[in-house]
Amino acid sequence: MGETLFTPVLTLIIAVFGLFGNFLCMVVLLNKRLGNSSYIYLLQGLTFSDILLLMISILRTVGNLDTSFTFLTDPHLQTVLFFWDWICTSGCKFFTVAIALERFFVINFPLLAHRVVTVKRAKLFAFSVLIFSVALSCFSYIYANYISQSSFDVFAAVVLHFTPFLVVLVLNVFILIGMHRYKTTRKSLRKSDASNSEEESISLMLLAVVFVFGFCYSFEFIRRIMVYARPHYMSKWSHYDYPINHLADIFYVLNSSVNFLIYCMFGSKFRSVFLKMFKVPCAKPDEEILGVSAASRSKI
Repeated sequence: MGETLFTPVLTLIIAVFGLFGNFLCMVVLLNKRLGNSSYIYLLQGLTFSDILLLMISILRTVGNLDTSFTFLTDPHLQTVLFFWDWICTSGCKFFTVAIALERFFVINFPLLAHRVVTVKRAKLFAFSVLIFSVALSCFSYIYANYISQSSFDVFAAVVLHFTPFLVVLVLNVFILIGMHRYKTTRKSLRKSDASNSEEESISLMLLAVVFVFGFCYSFEFIRRIMVYARPHYMSKWSHYDYPINHLADIFYVLNSSVNFLIYCMFGSKFRSVFLKMFKVPCAKPDEEILGVSAASRSKI
């Protein structure tokens, strides 16, 4: 009984703290001090998806722990939860793919990215990912209820787990190669300006988000393979009799809960804006956050 309760209680604690952290993330990402860069809109979409995912995780975990939550079995509510789950889960996956794709172009093709990756296109791209998530949830509902319930798990595994995971994995390899080449080029220069340092900080922050996604969802990836490859074995005992289910459930929630810590650790600009917003004494002045030096300010 204790082992059965450990994972749900731990995921509930992680989800509650993660929800608070994501609300703080959204407050900072919506602040004008952070600037108007293309990646910010993708992070806003990812944070919004994480908030929705953590909310439904808390609801379902509390429902599993407290048997008095019988309303969760209502067929109409189950339909709402199905769409809610698919929209936020696909949003988390494909916004992460979008972030990896944006960094891939920025790092490996900087001149092309300067022309193509604009703020206006980033807004359109983020909106397109959101629309795609909604459309995918609608198609998934039709697939599960009207096309083939028996093959729906395979469909969900391929579309929602295998494809995003593999795409992010491949993009990570090219991003790492590009960052190594970028650092080598910087070392050959005599000096580097603040904009290059800030760009490197942003790249490290976004790369950390993508790497955490890849690590956390690797357990869900393995679980899906086991369910598909050995269905009889995976259905022989209860859910938490399998160690992989403990790991997959914990890291599934953890992935949506740690971005605030990643932003603060690797994102110097995010950290500065956060400290400034909450009146922390060591916060940088607005001019330094926005990249305006004292000399240039005196000329204005």
